Amino acid sequence: MDDAEPVTISFLGFYGPEGVAPLLDAFHAENPGITVEYQSVPFGELNQVIQSRLSDGGESPDVYIADQPRVAALDNQGFLHDVSDAVGDAANDWVDTALTASTVDGRLMALPLNTSTQILYYNKSLLDQAGIPYPSTSPDDRMTWDELVDLARWAQEGGATYGFQFDQVSRYYQLQPLIESLGGGPGLTGPANLQPDLVNDGWIEAMEFYASLFADDGVAPRGMPPEETPNAFAAGEVAFYLGGTHWGGIFELFWPLEFDLGFAPHPYFEGHDPVTPTGALSLGVNPNSPNTEAATTFAKWVTTSPTGTNVFLTVDVAPPALTGALPAFIVSPPWDRGEGGTTAGELVEYELDNTSVVRPRSIGYIQFEEILGRAFEDIRNGLDVRETLERAQSELEAQLPSG
Repeated sequence: MDDAEPVTISFLGFYGPEGVAPLLDAFHAENPGITVEYQSVPFGELNQVIQSRLSDGGESPDVYIADQPRVAALDNQGFLHDVSDAVGDAANDWVDTALTASTVDGRLMALPLNTSTQILYYNKSLLDQAGIPYPSTSPDDRMTWDELVDLARWAQEGGATYGFQFDQVSRYYQLQPLIESLGGGPGLTGPANLQPDLVNDGWIEAMEFYASLFADDGVAPRGMPPEETPNAFAAGEVAFYLGGTHWGGIFELFWPLEFDLGFAPHPYFEGHDPVTPTGALSLGVNPNSPNTEAATTFAKWVTTSPTGTNVFLTVDVAPPALTGALPAFIVSPPWDRGEGGTTAGELVEYELDNTSVVRPRSIGYIQFEEILGRAFEDIRNGLDVRETLERAQSELEAQLPSG
């Protein structure tokens, strides 16, 4: 676009403007003909804002943060510009799961920004207080869920307010590994993933275990929303915290903790395979934008260029989707330390390669996620598991589009 007229595009996301400013400065320095104006909305409102602005052919924003499991649904609504030709062979440079999640029917419909897995973080001070040995970081020493619950109770007896907490409590991303590990499947089946399948033995067993964590004598608190769980851990209230990989960098760089941070693998159910969640964010280009070329240039720069990828790591400290950037990430603090001869970075790399599962790709994913979020919250608050899943199944059967 060097010879084109100067153009201004809008970029919608949920990061604070101050954090995004260095990214835009770096892009403008390398692309003087394109000015990017950033618009920020709260994370919980992003998807609603996208729906509102792009409905009926809305031209703004030109480029936006797209949650990877929603890509198929966004494409079905006509909210994504096909970027396959613009990216070309660069698609080979992304992590497979991130690329898969951003692709619909062989077409690249969004550009992967980052990826994720989950780490069992722990508060070494609370474990010391209770006399609990530090769990190993090695995937070979992965704890079962029963072992973790025993340690969580032990930590409470030693003075921890809560023995355990999930990061994204009551969200599908967080709970999919429990269900899949017990053989329940992702919850959507059929050729187009539009047939709900929630009331099976794996789902019921997983959700009964989930409910037990929050029971009156459980190890995790009811009523704490996802937005508050990291604050509780950082404040020293939680002994074991199962959280996304972005929290490692946040705790290290932005929330200096008053305790040493430990790392262990995601727990699993004894006799079953370990499963971890993955997937994160991509950049989507609005097909109704009058500036799709400039918007694609910006999105490609952020997700494929060394400068864009490195600067974006100052905006979001999740593992980059660009495979060439992963080696440096996994040896950076805090991922360069761990217990039992394994670093947390090596654990992240292992999980991404061996245990990760993507959320189901479906044009009905938006309804699926919203209905299940309510069901998970009801189960956390003590409603009957089978009845709640049956109700969610009925809602999905009524609301999911036909295949």
